[in-house]
Amino acid sequence: MNDIIFYNLMYFLRLVVACICGGVIGYERKNRGKGAGIRTHIIVALASALMMIVSKYGFTDVAAGIDGARGADNSRIAAQVVSGVGFLGAGMIYFNRHAVKGLTTAAGIWATSGVGLAIGSGMYIIGISATFLIVICQIILHKNLKFLHMPNEEEISIIIEDTPEAMDFINCFLKEYNISVDSMKCSRNGGCLELSLVASVPSEFNIDGIMDVFQNNKFIKSIDI
Repeated sequence: MNDIIFYNLMYFLRLVVACICGGVIGYERKNRGKGAGIRTHIIVALASALMMIVSKYGFTDVAAGIDGARGADNSRIAAQVVSGVGFLGAGMIYFNRHAVKGLTTAAGIWATSGVGLAIGSGMYIIGISATFLIVICQIILHKNLKFLHMPNEEEISIIIEDTPEAMDFINCFLKEYNISVDSMKCSRNGGCLELSLVASVPSEFNIDGIMDVFQNNKFIKSIDI
């Protein structure tokens, strides 16, 4: 009886540690206003630790061949957690303005499940170390580091005068502000040109700045970003 109480307290401690680790990761995500925050990460870590405990210890009698059983693979449930959490992470990913959002949060959910599995298996040092490495990486890589800057892809619709001067202005503007046009559609409508651009805009460039420059120009009839 004492052994049963001891082991159950040990399992409970693992669940508590998994909750703490998940909460630490979720706290960083919550501070950045992401969809998956403290509660989501805690539940993922707790559930993963629980499933790991069940996977590792729930079938010991079967694995030992008691009562004529043929044995069991103790890793089966844990293996399903790794793939199953991917469906939860997929719900965090969405497409907005030609950019994929939520990939980091989805990856964090998947990593949190790994932390839960580690804690559930009794690998406290690895699980806790992974928790702090995840949080540190999240914090550092969200810093305003120049080598990490990636251009933002924007869709721009512009109606301009159908004149060479207007097109010259557009070309000069794109060149001056280092805006790269990935694709462009052009059509004529009543003496005006309707341009639909998909352009890569430098990450440090303010979209409001584009609006101000275009709206104050005599060649531009309308612009929508």
